[in-house]
Amino acid sequence: MKLAIVAPSPVPFVIGGAENLWWGLVSAFNREPGIEAELIKLPSPERNAREILASYRRFAELDVSHFDQVITTKYPAWMLSHPNHVVYVQHKLRGLYDTYPAHLPTALPADTRLPQALRSLITRPDPDRSLLPDLFGALESWFTAHPDDHGFDLPGPLLRAVVHQLDRIALAPGAIRRYMAISHTVAGRADHFPPGVQVEVLHHPTSLATQPASAYEAIFTASRLDGPKRVELLLRAYLKAGVDVPLRIAGSGPEAQRLQRLAEGNPHVSFLGRITEEQLVDEYRRALFVPFIPDREDYGLITLEAMQSGKAVLTVSDAGGVNELVQPGLNGEIVAPDEDTLAEAIRRLCGDRTRTLAMGAAAPGSVAHIDWAATARTLLTPPVRRKKVVVANTFAIYPPQSGGQLRLYHLYKGLARQADVVMVNLTEPGQPARRLALAPGLSEVRVPRALSLAEADRALEGALGVSSGDLSLALFPALAPNYLRALREACEGADVVVASHPYAWAALRKAWPGPIVYESHNMEYDLKAALYPPDTPWLQGLADVEGACAREAPQVFACSEADADRLAEVYDVPRARIGVIPNGVDVSEVTFTPPGARETAKARLGLAGRTLVLFMGSLHQPNVEALETLIAVAHTCPDLDFLIMGSVCQAACLQAASANVHPLGLVSEREKQRWLATADIGFNPMLSGSGTNLKILDYAAAGLVIVSTPFGARGAVLTAPEHLLLAEPDRLAPALMAAARLPLAERQRLVEAARRRIEETVDWPAVADAYARQLL
Repeated sequence: MKLAIVAPSPVPFVIGGAENLWWGLVSAFNREPGIEAELIKLPSPERNAREILASYRRFAELDVSHFDQVITTKYPAWMLSHPNHVVYVQHKLRGLYDTYPAHLPTALPADTRLPQALRSLITRPDPDRSLLPDLFGALESWFTAHPDDHGFDLPGPLLRAVVHQLDRIALAPGAIRRYMAISHTVAGRADHFPPGVQVEVLHHPTSLATQPASAYEAIFTASRLDGPKRVELLLRAYLKAGVDVPLRIAGSGPEAQRLQRLAEGNPHVSFLGRITEEQLVDEYRRALFVPFIPDREDYGLITLEAMQSGKAVLTVSDAGGVNELVQPGLNGEIVAPDEDTLAEAIRRLCGDRTRTLAMGAAAPGSVAHIDWAATARTLLTPPVRRKKVVVANTFAIYPPQSGGQLRLYHLYKGLARQADVVMVNLTEPGQPARRLALAPGLSEVRVPRALSLAEADRALEGALGVSSGDLSLALFPALAPNYLRALREACEGADVVVASHPYAWAALRKAWPGPIVYESHNMEYDLKAALYPPDTPWLQGLADVEGACAREAPQVFACSEADADRLAEVYDVPRARIGVIPNGVDVSEVTFTPPGARETAKARLGLAGRTLVLFMGSLHQPNVEALETLIAVAHTCPDLDFLIMGSVCQAACLQAASANVHPLGLVSEREKQRWLATADIGFNPMLSGSGTNLKILDYAAAGLVIVSTPFGARGAVLTAPEHLLLAEPDRLAPALMAAARLPLAERQRLVEAARRRIEETVDWPAVADAYARQLL
């Protein structure tokens, strides 16, 4: 097959990420059997409107019919016409799209001298290529007759309208065989793709031949020194951090002199200017970590290069495509884009070198799947359309910490092996709207709560005495117009739409006319009845919403048989229509530590000879109630040390705890695994709630001896005496003491049996496969 990559050549010429992509692709294609690839470039100046539109015209008239397939990645190259045209978008003309100045109008000015015929060509709905001769001719006539007119200034509404019209023609369904984007950030930008088309995201590699990590001598970043890269923000944060690890900055640009003046007098800051590829490789190799904090970057090869070099990456929450590669706590950190928060992150990364180096060591593996051969083959292989699943929820799920987050993340991560899953989740007001790639095939669209919805939250919370952000969305979906808009956009082309919890049901009903599957985490009416004031009318509002979900959904899924029975009973739903998808645990992510090895771990922490009892939970009322029970038990068991992990540590009842109760607070995944490998007993004194408990599955996977109430062990995954010890609430203290005195052989038998049971029944990949068989 003869293949052409067609691209613009910048005037004046510079080498950037686009050029590296094209050269890398040509080389990769030519290594594939039966492929002959060529890069075709046309000079494309863009200093003014006339030059930009002339470039569009040159590509529109370019004849590349002697190739079997054509790939374009940037404007205006995609203006060409070819029957097998694949567009792999890096970005559009950003100054006329996502970075168009907010103070400028987008509508065509009414007082322009633009002829009505040209105006109608620019604004014609559903344009096609037949419009091009008239449009280009009229534009050329206008520029010839009005050489000094400022109506088409860059940026400005007239030029914006023309470029949008040309891009609509170029990228229209039927003109393009396949739509792709270099990142989810690009794929999700407004007006970048025709509504409803399937856009595949393919992260491409770098051409830089990176080397394994060594030295760890400095903080290093490479960037063009201009506003969108926010090097000034990084420099100010570094100066405020007060660390003695040197900062080395490679790159040139219009802000170079101002940045140098800002750092003047600080001996630790070095500006390297433009450096060779060999020097760049060496700087990455010797860095401690790499900060990269651009404003809404398309992708960010610096991120990939740093990770391939074995370095952790520090970035910010609105860095765009960078956030799709950085996984907090695994290969880097994502923090708020402000000076103080960045300064604290820099101090943390410099101060805790063990953690920083561990993230760097994990970085290459996290991006190992991004290589030239895979990228070339993906572009050459016609896609097999996967089903699209949209899931609506009321809270962000990454990083997963609470039970609900863990269920959603692992269940849909597993489902994403067989379908493309888009989760549309609410976040707190004022946070940036973002789209994150959480795993292959799984993305999360985060929508900040509208202020009107936040006001309703506060009013309900005042009336009910508990957090009510979920209920406010259920009852007042019209107060979340941005969430409704995000749902409508996500549901374009969806095959399956899911309400996870009942609270987004009403919003989905406004955004999606088709069937909605209900995936229940709890019997919400029972859960909230224990939290809301007695006889509150708001409880009936919840029952109405949950009942509508259960009755109208073509498929309903519960977490346990008990919840399924209760949904059927309360809402008069045929029991046969309710499937059970239990909670699970990703066994591959939890190291099994046998009882005999735990003494060594305790000794390293100075806790040799102590019996450690671990309780994990979020600040969720059933967990708070369980914590109150634990505190009472701890008073009667002074020889045991009780470790409390999670946001439940914020509960006021901890103030009454005895000295043998130790709150750990919210911890990283790494620290969580460390305590799971150190503690002796996993404690589960649950007295209320719905669904099933994820914590008991974590305990079993990790190898802890489990002591639980019968209610806490509901779901019959683990049973006594085969897998755990059960005790009624008033017998928990003796049960804990008995567990602490168990002979090593008996402890070994219990934990091995529990781990085997977990592996056989509720390993998340197996649970997700069962869900896929019923859902897809």
